[in-house]
Amino acid sequence: HQWLRLRTQVPRLQGQHRGLAHCHRSSYLLRPVKVDQAAQEDWVVAQSDRLDKTLQAFNVDAHVVAHTVGPTVTQFQVRLASGVKVNKITNLNDDLKLALAAKDIRIEAPIPGKNTVGIEIPNLKPRPVMLREVLDTPAFQQAKSPLTIALGVDLFGQPVVTNLARMPHGLIAGATGSGKSVFINSLLVSLLYKATPEQVRLLLIDPKAVELAGYNGLPHLVSPVISDPKAASAALKWVVSTMNDRYKKLAAAGVRNLEQFNAKAERFHEYAQVLPYLVIIIDELADLMLAAGSEIQDDIARI
Repeated sequence: HQWLRLRTQVPRLQGQHRGLAHCHRSSYLLRPVKVDQAAQEDWVVAQSDRLDKTLQAFNVDAHVVAHTVGPTVTQFQVRLASGVKVNKITNLNDDLKLALAAKDIRIEAPIPGKNTVGIEIPNLKPRPVMLREVLDTPAFQQAKSPLTIALGVDLFGQPVVTNLARMPHGLIAGATGSGKSVFINSLLVSLLYKATPEQVRLLLIDPKAVELAGYNGLPHLVSPVISDPKAASAALKWVVSTMNDRYKKLAAAGVRNLEQFNAKAERFHEYAQVLPYLVIIIDELADLMLAAGSEIQDDIARI
């Protein structure tokens, strides 16, 4: 697990984060996983043939014309003969699943911008996407925002990144083992690789004192990782106070957001006025609400 490997590197990262330095060395993270290309290609050819034969068996005049292999699924592009209705394929969802021996399939009818129908099938062996694959791409490295985070890759292997400022509030939910903690760690590591402590500060609240403990000591933190409910309540009250102070500064400067405020400060060489972004992450919010719900509920709502 690449997060476990990163945790072993925390002391080294801490040493490199002093001053304005921040982490650019993706060598701390695991390399992309190599797949058996020959086995994958044989599987694709076999599935393409099965797909064609199944369509013929149901008297659907269509055939596979192309395919795209992604990390976890392969999309087969099916072209319909003239006059064949799209719903003749969409109605075969269960039959195609049976013929292809697939746990699940997804039919995109039609593929936007194309004259084909897409049938997505889980790969024979899904390939995990390593965070390093996205951090090493120009899409991430050339992004200007210090709040750029890596999300993964799309079906075509292209990196997917986003600016956290565009989604300032989020609730990460899912079943046990679905990847909630992995996403939080990917988000945090993305910020550490992208931003200096002068650009982004972190407030981490971890009631179980397990998941986020590895980040203790990094200079991006406004305080050590918080696990005590009362300390968490006090920290959130500080966030509300800081938020109100910043609103006053934005109003006085005649701007609408922090990006505009900092740009104006830099334009007039008032670098001391530049404010860092503040990212607050609470792991296991339900546990915190049980311990101190009445004290923190209003503050979370205001934030």
